[in-house]
Amino acid sequence: MKRSQQNSTESTLKLHQTSVIAALMRGATVTEATKQADVDRSTYYVWLKSDANFAAELDRAKREQAESMRAQLRGLADTAIATLREILTGKDVAPAVRLKAALSVLQGTGALEPETIGKTDPQVPQPPRLIVNFLEPKNQDPYLPQEISDNGNNGNSR
Repeated sequence: MKRSQQNSTESTLKLHQTSVIAALMRGATVTEATKQADVDRSTYYVWLKSDANFAAELDRAKREQAESMRAQLRGLADTAIATLREILTGKDVAPAVRLKAALSVLQGTGALEPETIGKTDPQVPQPPRLIVNFLEPKNQDPYLPQEISDNGNNGNSR
């Protein structure tokens, strides 16, 4: 059923509209796409606002393109992981490069994001959840007033 809806949307579009969408999906800018289709650039924006079929078909094409790219990226995941493993464990890889790779892995897995910590014993009433941010600078104590915790200078600006 989705396919028949898609075909009916495509069939109601004008040749210029399908040309613009095709050019955009090939990577053209709006200016380039409208020039290739021999329509004014402002016409594209009029279509977006006033032609629901054009807007729907453009969105469908974008979604299809994004799904295709995600599938291609998933296909590269094994190679990417092997490359990261090689960089992280390679003896002749510069430490700065290894650090950057390690941070990318940690960020990608969400390991550097603040973590919500809840109850550890369901029988004991607990205070509200605590959010731990592992990226918080170590010289700052969140329980001290800011002027005391800033670089340990107790608010003095010397």
